[in-house]
Amino acid sequence: TATMSSPTTWTPTGMNLNVAKGDVPLKVTLTWLDVQGDALNRNLDLRVISPGGNEYHGNQYTNGWSDPTKGSYDIVNNVEQVEVQSPETGAWTVEVRGVSVATPAPFALVFSADVGPSVAYKVDLSTTYPTAVSLAPSGSATIPFKVLNYGTNPDTVLLTSTSPADISVSFLPSNLVDLASGQSEDRLAVITASAVATPGVKQFDIRGTSQNDTSSTPASDFIGVRAEVLGAGIPYALQVTNATVDELDPSVLTFDDPVAGRHIFIAYRKTSAVSPNGLTGGVNVWVAHATVDATTGLPNLPFTQTMVINTNEDPNDLRLVRFTAGGLKNRVAVTWTGSDPAETNADAQSWARVGYLDPPYTGSWSVVMIEKNEGTASPCNIARVSFPLFRAAVPNVNGQLIYVWETLAYASGCQTQTAVVSSAKVSLDGGATWNAAQQVFPPPGNANYYFFPNGVVDQNDVAWVFCYWRTPTGNNRKLTVRLFDNAGWSPFPVNDYTIFSEPYNSQWPAALSTAEGGNRVYVTWTRDLGGTDLKMFLAYATGTYSSAMIPADYRTAGFSTPCAGCQLSADFSLPNGSGLKGPYGTSVSSANYNRRPILNIVQTNPDGIVWLPYMENANAYGTPNLWTRYSGDQYATTANTIVTSDAFAKGHQMSSTLTEGGTGRVYEVFHSSRGTVTQVNYDVFLLIYFTGWPTAIDRQGPLVTSVGGTPNPVNKTSTFRVTANVNDITTGNHTIAMAEYSIDAAAPPGSGIAMTPIDGAFDTSIEAAVATVDVGALGWGDNECHLLFVRGQDSVGNWGQPSSFQECTERGSADVSPPVAPVLTRTQLAPSGVSRVRGIVNGTSNFILTEMAAEGREYRDALADAQAAGYAEADPTA
Repeated sequence: TATMSSPTTWTPTGMNLNVAKGDVPLKVTLTWLDVQGDALNRNLDLRVISPGGNEYHGNQYTNGWSDPTKGSYDIVNNVEQVEVQSPETGAWTVEVRGVSVATPAPFALVFSADVGPSVAYKVDLSTTYPTAVSLAPSGSATIPFKVLNYGTNPDTVLLTSTSPADISVSFLPSNLVDLASGQSEDRLAVITASAVATPGVKQFDIRGTSQNDTSSTPASDFIGVRAEVLGAGIPYALQVTNATVDELDPSVLTFDDPVAGRHIFIAYRKTSAVSPNGLTGGVNVWVAHATVDATTGLPNLPFTQTMVINTNEDPNDLRLVRFTAGGLKNRVAVTWTGSDPAETNADAQSWARVGYLDPPYTGSWSVVMIEKNEGTASPCNIARVSFPLFRAAVPNVNGQLIYVWETLAYASGCQTQTAVVSSAKVSLDGGATWNAAQQVFPPPGNANYYFFPNGVVDQNDVAWVFCYWRTPTGNNRKLTVRLFDNAGWSPFPVNDYTIFSEPYNSQWPAALSTAEGGNRVYVTWTRDLGGTDLKMFLAYATGTYSSAMIPADYRTAGFSTPCAGCQLSADFSLPNGSGLKGPYGTSVSSANYNRRPILNIVQTNPDGIVWLPYMENANAYGTPNLWTRYSGDQYATTANTIVTSDAFAKGHQMSSTLTEGGTGRVYEVFHSSRGTVTQVNYDVFLLIYFTGWPTAIDRQGPLVTSVGGTPNPVNKTSTFRVTANVNDITTGNHTIAMAEYSIDAAAPPGSGIAMTPIDGAFDTSIEAAVATVDVGALGWGDNECHLLFVRGQDSVGNWGQPSSFQECTERGSADVSPPVAPVLTRTQLAPSGVSRVRGIVNGTSNFILTEMAAEGREYRDALADAQAAGYAEADPTA
């Protein structure tokens, strides 16, 4: 990457442009940032010259490949490519020419081909295994990796580590690797935590350094490692999605109905390729669905993954709701905001939509528009935060579906913000049609900004909608509420009536209704208390409320219709009163802000526990982790526990509850990226926990990760190590007792071949296991591959599920047979896609001619290869 500030010619330095072989296409890509507009403001050109002098220009193609006879340049696109099907070997020249550089142009260049060594000494370390590992004090983990000598001279590479004092790293079979030019060898890094290692993230490098390079800065390379030392058991995170593209921002709904059964629905955003016209693909709405076991409360796997919409609308704030009564009882609906990809007018793009599905929850979701560019009289209304509610006790037979959303209003062109309002629409036919929008906040003529609505329907079928407000230029946010029932909305607050008013930024409310005291509504929100860290607070009102009987704030003078006889909970008192609950959390994370939500609150039954799931910044892992605060005595006393404990990026936690087998469980979803440093991919995960879960009976076996073999491939007369990391910290937190492997099929638990602990003892909840496999004794042949399966057992007898990897033997393993020149017929060389001919070339290695057609090779090319390798041709007319 670089920046061009004036018209000039730039050539890359430090980039290897030496093409070693021509059987891999050469591809050079240039892209740069341009300013908004239909024509290029910053125009760069890509120019590539072969060792023989052929000149290629960006985007000048014939039949799909760059044509050196085309001398023109692309003046339309800010992405240019040169692609050569069979490049010349030798050093290529690449130039980026600045044609029009009105303002500095940041750009990036990528060169790919079968490049070969271009300097005397160069070391390369690489791995396809996760470089983030979990450790328990005194436990170990492994990372297989490859050491490559990419220099032109023979070299010896020394392996070292920059690990901290409480982490040690050793290398198998040794830390010295002797390599010829272009040669590579597999190595195994064994990472061990000391007995006194403290919980937290330890980041360090595995480094390889040339021992033959006598320069002041010897050639070297490194692999970054992130070792997480875990100190406590946490609930098992069930992975719900596993595509190779991002799946994130989940919402969850659970319910148990005598007719419909027990279900869990998880809505999420999934990324796919955008169609050429830009109307479909991109980020879409998907739903995962499963029934739930009546005793264990676990989903009956696998989840059924269904696309709700394929429109390229960038959906946001997905929320699920169930119809609990009426003629459409048990209908499940998901709502979201987005933008119309077919709309050319930027002022009219924003919309909100609903998808719904009825029992038995098979088939396609029905998708309906709720609103488009509504909310204010402004020409540009961008829908943002939203949620649905269902009211059952209404005159119509189908109940009442309410949709509330926040609108950011702008002047024409969507550049100058003019208002922030919350509006609502109602559907009486299950979401098929919607009435006119009604403004919930602010009151007419009020210029203040009202943000982040969230609501709940209480035990008396009254809808509560909370939000917070500030002046257009102010920074002090205050919490407020309106109620809605069969009579309509409660009066607009007068003088910006607030539930909670103080100088510490009340933000991001979430609400819950319970049957405590007959009818109780909880609201939780954050305050910064004048600092930078956020804290959680909780208040609740108990009693009978309606659109005519709203919670009064006796501190606000001038409220026109105070609710006579209305009893307020003491929890709506001043911060120093007897009832305000909090603060909770040390540094509550707002990492979900762009995609919502920040907080959520749920209750389990029959225990009556009220849970506050949240993300907490302040932890030993340097990344927001999920915690939950809970209470069974109306928050007179509380308990707090961590439910994720790692350094992976994560967010967007949302929760639902379900009671099965007499136990009330919290079902909490979140997204997390658990890939390598270079492979970031978000998936959706599900936590299931309940009161007393850390001491509950453990029925889950350990997880097995990073299963691999070193070396791989292996000589058929040699041995390799099979290694795996066995982890029980999320599945009961018991000591690992055993690990075993099997070949070609997963052996029944306890019948595999035993593995040994790599650090000498199975004595922690996370252990690396190892075994040596003698390939010669197994009789594997040349170029032969087998699956190996590894599983682990914990100290209370639970076996986990197996994980597998593929181990292969090398082509041309040692062979003492004399060389022969087999005769090949046209039939044998023909591109049948299935024929495989094996012959002996030089007495020490085998030559294999395989499926030429599958490689796109013509018969004559295959014949030339065979003749060059010493084969005879029996059919000269072929």
